[in-house]
Amino acid sequence: MSATGESPVRMYHVSKSYMAGQYALHDVSLDVSRGEFLFLTGASGAGKTTLLELIFAAEVPSEGQ
Repeated sequence: MSATGESPVRMYHVSKSYMAGQYALHDVSLDVSRGEFLFLTGASGAGKTTLLELIFAAEVPSEGQ
């Protein structure tokens, strides 16, 4: 938690679907505290870029907050 009690990055039950029933990400929750390092790895097509786009608000989640 940061000094203000808020995490700089926080997501709850976020899903992103580009086509009905086909999820790029499904039910992802994330809480990254100030000063933490995060490594994002995975196979091609696993949703890494979609997750990053959701974090910096280039995309809007289909579900969650």
